[in-house]
Formats: sequence, structure tokens, C-alpha cells
Amino acid sequence: MKSIILPPNEFLDHYVLNAEFHRLAGISKNAYKFWKKVEIGRYQGTRIIFLHKNSILEKHREVLKQCSDLSGFVLASAFCSFTGLAPSHLVKKNNSSIY
Repeated sequence: MKSIILPPNEFLDHYVLNAEFHRLAGISKNAYKFWKKVEIGRYQGTRIIFLHKNSILEKHREVLKQCSDLSGFVLASAFCSFTGLAPSHLVKKNNSSIY
């Protein structure tokens, strides 16, 4: 298993959220740990696992079509540093004008 720490400005274009994938595939959330040549990514200081789409087992490839498209997504703190927005502006209950 290849595990990498994603840089804060890394887009998630080639990844799928493990929490969503395992639920849709009907497998254990830790199943990826037993796959050969699996590549996972996570951001520094987080427990959220992203699976690289190319390392998903062939028998589960069809499930990828049901998963959310993460293209263009980055870590919220990276987005805030790039745009100059305060993190509090990303929360709907703070009456942010974004929503």
C-alpha cells in the first residue's frame, strides 16, 4: 500500500472518498488495506482517506461512477489562503454571503 500526504493545494481530481466508496460498494471501510498496489492519500493532520481511482480493484470499478466527483476540490484551509476568505465564511450558519 502506498500512502501519501497530500499537499494542501492538491486537487482531488484523481481520488474518491473512501467513506463514500466503501458504503456504495458494500465492503468494509478498511478493505483497501488488503488490496495490492493501492494508493491512498490524506491531508496532513486529518483521518479522512481518499483512494486513488486507478488503484481501485477491477471488480469495484463500476462503483466509481456512483461516487461524488471530487474534481476541483481542495482542503478548505488551502482554499481560504488562496482566496483570502476567513474559514468562518465557509459555514452556512454564520450567514455567509456565499450561501
